Amino acid sequence: MLTLGWSDGNSFLGIDFALLSSASKKNRYNEINSDIDKRTCGYHRRQEAITKATAHLVPMVKRALDNGVRAKYAPMDSWFPMSSAVAAFREHIDVICILKDHPKWFYEYQGKKLKLSDLYGKLKKKRVRAKIKAHAVVALSNGEQAKVVFVPCDKKRGWLALLSTDLSILNEEIIRLYGKRWDIEAFFKMCRQHLKLVKETQIRNYDGLIPHTSLVIVRYNLLSLFQRQHMDLRSFGELFRACHGEVLNLSFMVSLEKIMRLALANIQRIYGFTEQMIQAMLDLVMGQALAYFNLTNRSKVLMEA
Repeated sequence: MLTLGWSDGNSFLGIDFALLSSASKKNRYNEINSDIDKRTCGYHRRQEAITKATAHLVPMVKRALDNGVRAKYAPMDSWFPMSSAVAAFREHIDVICILKDHPKWFYEYQGKKLKLSDLYGKLKKKRVRAKIKAHAVVALSNGEQAKVVFVPCDKKRGWLALLSTDLSILNEEIIRLYGKRWDIEAFFKMCRQHLKLVKETQIRNYDGLIPHTSLVIVRYNLLSLFQRQHMDLRSFGELFRACHGEVLNLSFMVSLEKIMRLALANIQRIYGFTEQMIQAMLDLVMGQALAYFNLTNRSKVLMEA
């Protein structure tokens, strides 16, 4: 079941799917019945089933975008990152995907075409504990540029590679965005184990499997919507993500000092105070605050004693 979904990092929705058979005729057990009208959806679905998975990627994304789905990136796993698929995708949306060291996939770097492992060998590595081991801007087989980021992992070779067609975003953001692809794995698990995608029906008819699968995805989407509206209390949006990590790392005293510096900078601008006067005011306020907290802590210790 090839599936296209939408996620903002908190909620996931199933958007489109295709139930695929083999593209090779010798591997198929049942062919299309010649009595099926070629104008029907059933016939088109059967034609879709014997088409290679990679041929569905761009039409799926294009259908979603044409129907009003808004998205900035398409994270993909290692099945689909061949240069032709990435090039076709980026005409509609930027791609972030994990790469595999395929012997026939080459990336041009400094005038040389290299396999992924050879590219990694050419790059200067960061220290052992770094979250990003190396990165490079490469040219794909069609001549378009992309960014490759190498991150450490526990596999034998010690690294994984992520590719982004958007050269403007930071390496850390590429890793964070690719991590959101895990939502679709949780979607598959929920559909199989709890929404009975496989075990609810024993239909052997392809026309019956399509609506059954559609109903399972609709159930999941309704549950996802209910969770977002009633149970998920997290804030959404780029502003929250930008501020959340910084706020977690700030102590109360550091936060107070930042606020005071901003306030005093405005006072200096309005009333023309000198740097020495502003610093004296800041030292006085912070000194009183520290004295207050020390007094409070001593009182707490006495009360506990």
